[in-house]
Amino acid sequence: MLMPMTNTKIFAAALSRIRKDRGFPSAYKFFKAVGGSKALGMAFVSYWDIERGKKLPKSRRLNDIIEALGLKLSSSEGKALVKAYFTELSGSEELVRVITEPEAGPAGDTGQLAAQQALAQLAVTLTLEQARVMVRDKVTCFCFNGISETEGGLTPGELSDGFGFKPAEVRKALKALADCGLVEASGEKVRSRNAGRIVQLMPMTPETKPLRMALRGYYNEFVAQGRSLAGRRCMVRMNKAALEQYTDHLRKAVELAEAYGNPRETAENSEVYFIEGRVFHFFPK
Repeated sequence: MLMPMTNTKIFAAALSRIRKDRGFPSAYKFFKAVGGSKALGMAFVSYWDIERGKKLPKSRRLNDIIEALGLKLSSSEGKALVKAYFTELSGSEELVRVITEPEAGPAGDTGQLAAQQALAQLAVTLTLEQARVMVRDKVTCFCFNGISETEGGLTPGELSDGFGFKPAEVRKALKALADCGLVEASGEKVRSRNAGRIVQLMPMTPETKPLRMALRGYYNEFVAQGRSLAGRRCMVRMNKAALEQYTDHLRKAVELAEAYGNPRETAENSEVYFIEGRVFHFFPK
């Protein structure tokens, strides 16, 4: 399963750094949170050897690790791990640089890449237990999102009035969020412990699938009842390769909305918006 190496410090350092950046403070917490050996295909002691620089994973396990971190191979962090991996295998950073450094692209591409890299540094991943609490019901989910997008925090009354929830429901939701370390009291307001960060769920695993489905259900209900402010629709026939390419562009465009967001804005001159990009299969059924 693992490839013994004499020096794997480059890959180990990159993996440890990216794992922490993704919101997992320790190797063990990451291993347990993403589903353990079922997700990574190895026991914890084997994964721990990788992070300590004693061994390299086989290539098929490298992709498992990248996906467990909630990354794509095409992301900047995914590419950094792949580059570190092949640098270890080849023993030559110069050789790896020849095939990994991209050709110069348009200025717009460079700007978008810089924005995506900056946003990646702000990402924090909820633990499995925190995610379970956050999606346990619609009130808890919406209160968490409202607070997360407001760096100065919100009062229980503001949450109750803003969402139309009963005060008792809001108080119960806030207690659950505080008990798992997601929010804290700050005077009369409740603020997020991850204020100013981009909060995300762990990648899709058997453990996280029902949580993601619950979250999707809450958002679908909101979309059905919500007031649309902007949108664009079209009908198009395309092949699978073109669809994959387009959906990647769509995903990046939606993520780029984070670059326009500012949780420091006050309630007097800003509001919280829900932005979504979706592609539906139309024909044939």
